[in-house]
Amino acid sequence: MGLKKIIINKKINSRLSSSGRNVCIKNFETACTAGIIWDQNDEIAYKKMTEKFDEKKIKYQSICLSNNKHKKCQGYFITSKDFNFFGMPKNKSLQNFLDSDFDLLIDISLSSSIYVQIIRSFSMAHLKIGWAPVNPDYFDITINISKKPDSQYLTEQINHYLNIIN
Repeated sequence: MGLKKIIINKKINSRLSSSGRNVCIKNFETACTAGIIWDQNDEIAYKKMTEKFDEKKIKYQSICLSNNKHKKCQGYFITSKDFNFFGMPKNKSLQNFLDSDFDLLIDISLSSSIYVQIIRSFSMAHLKIGWAPVNPDYFDITINISKKPDSQYLTEQINHYLNIIN
């Protein structure tokens, strides 16, 4: 593990221990707001998730992971340039997303990027859901899709579980 990753992991652990985040189980019937993390290559999964939010009248914001700032992303898009050397957000839009009091944070990006881990860990959302091929993943509910790592499949599973959680 390089020096940069060591420093960032220490920042994450420090922030987690002092965040004061309130974990609370939410479902599609009780959630009013949501944040979505998605990859620009997974637009179909993103549209399925946002259609469900629209149907349930859940207000949402999104962060799109982008390697190409010229490709259109719905919502706010980020690259590694949106973080400083120590892993702290450099721009106000990203910081506002992290500080938002979302009922749900849903990550359908399948990313193991350190920057996505920062977003997951720094988010003040009440319930964080997703899957990642790394540990720790910083989710409150991790849906194991390791046998079928596909964002559309993950979206289907998240929809299923958020429908049956009381």
